[in-house]
Amino acid sequence: MRMQLSVNKLCGFVLLTLIPWTCVLGDTAVVGKISFAKGSVAAQLPGQAPRILAKGAEIFQGDNIQTADQSFVIVEFNDGAKVTVRPDSSFSIDNYQADKAQLSLHEGGLGQVVVISLSKALIIFRLKPI
Repeated sequence: MRMQLSVNKLCGFVLLTLIPWTCVLGDTAVVGKISFAKGSVAAQLPGQAPRILAKGAEIFQGDNIQTADQSFVIVEFNDGAKVTVRPDSSFSIDNYQADKAQLSLHEGGLGQVVVISLSKALIIFRLKPI
């Protein structure tokens, strides 16, 4: 009986801990995940506190990803596209859908960008700041 009570309390604690995240991120679509992160990397949704990113972390539509000096991150989108965000960069995922995307590079640079289109053609390009 005591064990069951402890498990119930633990489940209640976990649910109470997760409820705020559900409210904050409830309507925000998961568009990808982090496949690799090195150094100090964070993501932030508008009006929310920054989240530290590590391998496997979810990326949401509306996220602004920031990398520090000597840091970078590879974002793998749900459709297989990948973006490498280079050191000292600020990169936003404004809108990401199966047939189109709107991404913004505010500062810094992007490494290799790999896009797999609906026709399964492989498109690779690199963006650099002017």
